[in-house]
Amino acid sequence: MIRTPSRLIRLLLVCGVASTVALSVSAQTAAKKKAIHGELIDGPAPADPAAPTTVPVVLAKPAPAPLAPDAAQPVEFTKLASYEYVVPDLPNTNQVRGSDIADKQIPSEIKALDHKKVSVVGYLMPLREQDGKSTEFLLMRTQSSCCYGIAPSITELITVKAAGKGVPTVMDQLVEIEGTLKVGTVREDGYIVGVYQMDEGKFIGRSDR
Repeated sequence: MIRTPSRLIRLLLVCGVASTVALSVSAQTAAKKKAIHGELIDGPAPADPAAPTTVPVVLAKPAPAPLAPDAAQPVEFTKLASYEYVVPDLPNTNQVRGSDIADKQIPSEIKALDHKKVSVVGYLMPLREQDGKSTEFLLMRTQSSCCYGIAPSITELITVKAAGKGVPTVMDQLVEIEGTLKVGTVREDGYIVGVYQMDEGKFIGRSDR
């Protein structure tokens, strides 16, 4: 029978216990490094490839409804007066027939409104009245004043001939008028007096826009 020195046995036992303790401590340290406040340091778990993918849905804005064939097209004075129209001080008494040379100042998108049925909001100033109604009037972007206000420019007013027996003479308040717009330089004795005219003007009502 071979006897192992008791000193050697004790040394082996101590080394074995130390190794076991070391391994246990290393495992606990690794576990602590893996988790902070319950979350893995390495980031979230990879997504399950079998899970369905959610794609965000973007709803397109509906297109504006087309106007009815006989409906009037709304037109703002901001568009009618969106360009510079220079009125000469002297009259042109030698104007030849056909398109007025001053019409070259009018943009094509404004000329496209010629003879179109439109509705325009503005202030009414009567030129002719009959039985308490305006048979001819100016529709203006702003109200002119003889002393303090600034009179509208030539592109900020429309000369309107009313339909039927005329329209209510509503002043100092915005009104909506509908009719056939004519676009083109208007002259009297060679002087330019207007750019826009409207025939068959109808009173649609008071407006707050």
